[in-house]
Amino acid sequence: MKNWVRFLIVGIILVLVGGMYLYKNTYSANAELKKNSFIYTSTEEVNKELPTLLMLSTTTWPSCRQMESVLKEIAPKYKDKINIVKVDLNENPEYAYAFQVSVVPTTIYMKKDKQVFKGYTGAMDEASIKDAFKEMGVNLDE
Repeated sequence: MKNWVRFLIVGIILVLVGGMYLYKNTYSANAELKKNSFIYTSTEEVNKELPTLLMLSTTTWPSCRQMESVLKEIAPKYKDKINIVKVDLNENPEYAYAFQVSVVPTTIYMKKDKQVFKGYTGAMDEASIKDAFKEMGVNLDE
């Protein structure tokens, strides 16, 4: 009976430690993102006079993390020309329904009046993002 109790206690401790590790690695990315003043977490926070890139993603999907790193690079460069919004669909599932998201990451490009211009699925690099804005008539290189 003593061995059984020891295994149970060790098992519980391992589950707790693993859970804390998973929680820390999953949610620390959002905490770090919220500290970045150039990437918003809601469309209500943005400058209404600028076009918006809305990235709908999750914290656990590798393509979403890849896209997030691209956004972290470009956000400071173009902060005066575009809004960048990253919404975690696990925390805000209403965005998934509103934009009919079936694949993450999904990137939505909106005009100044927040009218949807175009949407893409999958991770994008900086050049692809710039091309999408160029299609909207926004040249980020000027």
